[in-house]
Amino acid sequence: MPFGITFDTPVLSDADAYDIAAFMNSLERPTKPNLGKDFPNRLQKPVDTPYGPYADALPPKQHKYGPFNPIRAKVRELAQRLDRALASNATALGKFSRPSRRKSIWLAPES
Repeated sequence: MPFGITFDTPVLSDADAYDIAAFMNSLERPTKPNLGKDFPNRLQKPVDTPYGPYADALPPKQHKYGPFNPIRAKVRELAQRLDRALASNATALGKFSRPSRRKSIWLAPES
């Protein structure tokens, strides 16, 4: 912001300010290492995060500029699919992982 410029005396019009903001947002940013560790659960990553990796197969350009509602719908679908898979696995594994009230067959027989 140049010196002497205030809210009451702007130099740029609103349209010019938006154009400059869009230009700045479109520039490539330095790539940081290990971005995959920022969000270990990619389903919890904000849909407008401008860098990958993403949970969905939608293009990075859409994650940066939108539309965001299709991304939200896809992430919601993936989360529901994951919940169903985890629930069915827990049910299947639950039959074997719960402790039995009967004596274990691995214990030595009582004499």
